Amino acid sequence: MDQADAGFMDQADAGFMDQADAGFMDLSNPILASLTPSYAHGTASAGIIAAIAPGSMIMPLRAFDDDGHTDLFTLAKAIRFAVDHGAQVINLIFGSFTPSLAINKAVQFAEASNVLLVAAAGNGKTSQPEYPSAFTGVLAVAATDLSDTKGYFSSYGSHVFVAAPGVDIFSAYPLGYYSIVSGTSFSAAAVAATAAVVRSMRTTGVADSIAGGSVNIDGQNPNYAQQLGTGRIDVLSAALAGTPAITTVNPSTGEQGRNLTISVTGRSTHFDQATTQLSLGADLTITNVVVANPTSLTARLNIAGNATPGTRTLTVTTSAEVAILDNAFTVAPGTAALASVDPVSARQGDSVTVNITGQFTSFVHGTTQVSLGDGVTVNSVSVSNPTGLTAQASVLPTAAIGPRNVTVTTGAQVVTLNNSFTVTAGPPGITTATPNSGQQGQSVTLAMTGQFTHFAEGPALVSIDGISVDDPGSGRRGFSNANGYHGQ
Repeated sequence: MDQADAGFMDQADAGFMDQADAGFMDLSNPILASLTPSYAHGTASAGIIAAIAPGSMIMPLRAFDDDGHTDLFTLAKAIRFAVDHGAQVINLIFGSFTPSLAINKAVQFAEASNVLLVAAAGNGKTSQPEYPSAFTGVLAVAATDLSDTKGYFSSYGSHVFVAAPGVDIFSAYPLGYYSIVSGTSFSAAAVAATAAVVRSMRTTGVADSIAGGSVNIDGQNPNYAQQLGTGRIDVLSAALAGTPAITTVNPSTGEQGRNLTISVTGRSTHFDQATTQLSLGADLTITNVVVANPTSLTARLNIAGNATPGTRTLTVTTSAEVAILDNAFTVAPGTAALASVDPVSARQGDSVTVNITGQFTSFVHGTTQVSLGDGVTVNSVSVSNPTGLTAQASVLPTAAIGPRNVTVTTGAQVVTLNNSFTVTAGPPGITTATPNSGQQGQSVTLAMTGQFTHFAEGPALVSIDGISVDDPGSGRRGFSNANGYHGQ
């Protein structure tokens, strides 16, 4: 096959490199005496792999001649050679629209040996499959740019497994230089490197981890929806995909003293109704755990009123499996409120000591002010703690009868308990009588003033010990208002 235009670089000798030298370049080749990038395609691919998976060992197999040509049997032989010599991931950066039985057999041999194969989807701007990327068992890779948009040159289609950055990639170049390159070959190199990272952590499920950790980019590519595989790779997510982890907690915050239902989502978890337990630390009680599936559950969370505000770590334990999410939940200070007022009433004219209890309040002695409504004067406030205070108050004799709102103000914190204090009627009594004396046998006009009385105009009964007042039979009458009376 002719690989001279497999990417966007001079690929006069693209593909695999001489294995006689374990480094990136065969420095014995006289072509490298000039700056002509004869080996640039393989060098750039190897540079990408080294950047993403620096701990990997690269086995450079040269299967193309100096003109970028090869034959199918040489390629198949190179695949088998790599498998036989311990390769765990093989990056195939060549392609043809014609499938080869020999290469397909080599691919099957590698797959049967638990070797992962990655191949470039091609730079033909087409959905027509290229091989070996379209063979079963090979991860076909399309190219994207920095905005997660399909590279304008990249092929696509239902055979594509995943996408990876492949536009304007900075990588190694022969003779110690660096270059900016583009092509699905370099996207494939990124996926091969990701596979190497995952493969270093586990021997199975590597492809699933890459797919599961990828980012869906159909929204950025509406014309290629479901044509770019599972999306753009995410190396970290792929590496963690097989490790049980908690990904989300919703809601992720709650106030002191609240009860709420939380939803927990895991990745690679095995939640089980019978054994899964949750913990968010002290003063947060979790009950009623309901497992929907191995990666999703709900639970009832009770946040104690005295729970310390701040972030909490969620630990989900299922038998021996422990999944942890740091800073998963934040306890917020509770909403300040008044909890109680004692006593709840006082009579007109009374002086009273009122005890007020708050919840999540910040009462401060010398700063906190109390209001018990119109007609009630608060003379002093004594704060015992942030949620407790005592107010000395006087109810004016003229205060309107009825309920009041109690309001406590501490700086910007204002809390009110509606209808929590009631002014009741004062005890009726006579405060003055004028004149306050008279001679025996004398008839006098008597003016009386009452407090909290309800004198009414018309006949009134007045009693003074030993004195006849306003004899109903005499026809004399007294005239009054609610708090005053005139009689003879």
